[in-house]
Parts: sequence; C-alpha cells; structure tokens
Amino acid sequence: MSRRELLRLLALLGLSLGSPGLAEGKGSDRGKDKGKDKDKDDKSPGRPDNRDNRRNYYARVTLNDGAQVYCGGTRVVGDSPWLKLVAPGMWLEAEGSWKDKDFVAAQVKIVSPKVWAYYQGPAAPLGLGQAQRLEVWLQEGESRVLFQRSLNAPPNPVRVVAHYDGNRFLALPPNLIAPQNLRAGWYELSGSWNGQSLTWNSFKPFPDNEG
Repeated sequence: MSRRELLRLLALLGLSLGSPGLAEGKGSDRGKDKGKDKDKDDKSPGRPDNRDNRRNYYARVTLNDGAQVYCGGTRVVGDSPWLKLVAPGMWLEAEGSWKDKDFVAAQVKIVSPKVWAYYQGPAAPLGLGQAQRLEVWLQEGESRVLFQRSLNAPPNPVRVVAHYDGNRFLALPPNLIAPQNLRAGWYELSGSWNGQSLTWNSFKPFPDNEG
C-alpha cells in the first residue's frame, strides 16, 4: 500500500469515528434549546401562576336602584359601604377583579363630585317639596341636587352621610345640623322628624370598616 493510499484510509476512518460525536453534540444542543423554550413558557405572563388578577376600574355611575349598581353596561358588585351610596352622575374608582361581565369591587372610592352628602328622610327640611320620604344626593354649588327620588316609606328614621370639616357638614343646608364637637371626617347621622324640626340621635364615623 502506498503512502498516499494509507493517508486516505486514515482520513476516512477519522471521519467515520467522528460522526457519532457530532450527532450527539447536535442532539445535546437541541435539548438545551428545548430547555430554553420551557423556561420561556414558565415565565410567560399568561400563565395563571404569574398573572395578577387585581384591576382598577374608573367609570361614571348610570344606575343605582338600591339593589344593583351599573356603570353603562357593567354591573359593579361588592360589599363596600361606599358602593351603596353612589348615585347616577357620580364617578367611582374601584379595585377588584372581573367575573364574566361584572366587576367585583373589593374597595370603592367616590372621586366626583369631591364634595357631596347623602340624605334620606322627609323632603320638607331640605325645602324640596312635601314628599313624605325621599333619597337625595347633594353637592356644593348652585345645582345642589345631584340626584333624588321619592320613596314609598314613612318619614322616619332620618339618615345622613356627610363630611364634617370641623365647622359644618359639607353640602348640607347650614341650619340642618348644628355645629358639633367632632373631628373632621365622614359621619353617619340618624335622627327623627316631628313635623317641625329634626332631632339628631347619633353621630358615628362612616364607615365603621371598609368593605
């Protein structure tokens, strides 16, 4: 065998022995790529383990019939005491999550109007006619009635939710409630109407706890 033939034979043997190693190396690289793809899948923001379901919702109230609250086509549900006090025309900000087409609110803030008060009782003390009982939302300014509706119920008890600034209850007629020795903040008042005047029986911070 000539020297040239010997070198050619050795070269062929070297390629044949090296091929399995190259194939294994490629297979190993594919395994690494699969591992990288799996890591990407694990870190995907769409996976339930990594998704934060808490959302903020900001909208104008279009309906509160005493049982349900709607902002356009979205029903807002929850146990917050503020949610029960919203009126059409108000803007609310809520934190919670979506359940089908409903927004389930864990916390609710009324952001507009900034100054408002809620009154439920006879119309006469507010100078709003002779209705035996009404529910009315008041605000500061010339258009002081934000929303009102008559209720088919006795005039008593009278209920008010309003903010006390240290001198008076905002958005309410000044002569409705005498100044009180109270800290500034939101209060729920209960009282009674005798046909001539109001008597207030209790003043308690509102809410007792946020729902």
